[in-house]
Amino acid sequence: PLNLSDAMQDALIRRVGPYVPLLLLAEAIENADEARISTIHQALGIDIEVVQETYHEALQWSEKFGV
Repeated sequence: PLNLSDAMQDALIRRVGPYVPLLLLAEAIENADEARISTIHQALGIDIEVVQETYHEALQWSEKFGV
């Protein structure tokens, strides 16, 4: 089992709490839903370049584990 905070569990299981917008952004990225990515990153006040850079870093990190 993963040792996740209550807030993270709430976001993943119940779709409530402070992490939900970031979860929705991650899902939009995973689904290549450009319209949702645009809407969510703007609502969060996160620059699109930061979103893209972070996504690529996450891909590189996951490749280390063969994911």
